[in-house]
Amino acid sequence: MSTAFVTESAAGTGKKYALALMRVRDDGLHFQVFAPGAFGANRNYGFSFTTGLPEGADALVDSAILKALSLAQTGPKYAVVAVNPRNGKGLGETILHVQVRGRKINRSYGASFDVAVPVEVAQNIENLL
Repeated sequence: MSTAFVTESAAGTGKKYALALMRVRDDGLHFQVFAPGAFGANRNYGFSFTTGLPEGADALVDSAILKALSLAQTGPKYAVVAVNPRNGKGLGETILHVQVRGRKINRSYGASFDVAVPVEVAQNIENLL
C-alpha cells in the first residue's frame, strides 16, 4: 500500500490531483511524486520523471507560493504543484495537467498548463488518485 498526498483541483472542479514537486532543469521540467511503495516507483520516496519544457516554465515555478526541498535530498528547491493525468488529442498521447498555486499567471489561483508524459507516468499517477 502506498502513501501519497492527494488534493482537490484548485479550480474547484472536485477532481483529485496528486501533489508533486517540480523544478526546471536543463533537460526539462523535473517532477518528484511522494508515493513510497507505489506501483511503478523508481525512487525510494516514490517516483520522478522529466518532461519537455513549456514556454515560460521558469515563471511558473517562480510563481508558486509553496516551495520544498528535493525528496531525494539533493538540495534544490522545488515548487509544490498538483498533477492530474488526462488523455491527449493524439493516439497514445497522454497529458499531465499541472496546477500551480501562487501569483496569478493564467488562472485566478495561479497557473495551469499541460505537458506530454509517457503512458506509464500517467498510469502511475492515476493509481494514486
